[in-house]
Amino acid sequence: MFNANPWAHAGMNPVTAEFEEHENPYPTPDTLYQLCDSAHLYETFKDDFDVQARLAQLGATDLNLEVLRAMADALGMTADFSSPEAAASTAQSLLQTCALQSSTYIVDKVRGFANEEGKELMILLSYPSNNVIHVCHNRPRFDQTFVDYLNEQEFRFFDSLQAHVEEFKLFNCSPEEYARRYYTGHYTPRGNYFFAFAIKDTFVKWLDPAPPTYREEGPSSQYSNH
Repeated sequence: MFNANPWAHAGMNPVTAEFEEHENPYPTPDTLYQLCDSAHLYETFKDDFDVQARLAQLGATDLNLEVLRAMADALGMTADFSSPEAAASTAQSLLQTCALQSSTYIVDKVRGFANEEGKELMILLSYPSNNVIHVCHNRPRFDQTFVDYLNEQEFRFFDSLQAHVEEFKLFNCSPEEYARRYYTGHYTPRGNYFFAFAIKDTFVKWLDPAPPTYREEGPSSQYSNH
């Protein structure tokens, strides 16, 4: 889908097991055209972890296993490449774990920036339909470690996945039917409406003072008379 290009990004160094920040290697129109050069693509990305993991997911058999094993060691994970199916499963686990750990790195950076600028931070967690369907089937959520981290570090955040789980309990339908109410790939207008009202109380509690409509004493007469 051409949506995972190497723009400015954070990536884990498998040697140090630490995340490193990288500038956009293609910052101009001329350099961007290098992505049209197959030889350049091969030489630049043939040993890239994300590329090798994606190839494993697609069932490739000529993988650079050293790259994948190095990342597994950095993440403290067990790697199984005994078959294409095992390799695909391992690659998925490595990508997901790396992504979730990078998310903790990024939210820490964002909170540090907000503190330096005298700003307050709220994180809104939004999910595609397949994640909603998965948890509504009473299956474990994929990002539990990240949500646990947000709670442990006392981030202010809103969890729309849990909001969907709570609302689904009110319905008498399958998770798939429930998700179709709100998604056509992205949220539908009904999905946007759900999200807006789901985050309302979290926002009201955040604002000080609360909007007039949501103050305990209610709006003053000067507002109600106009």
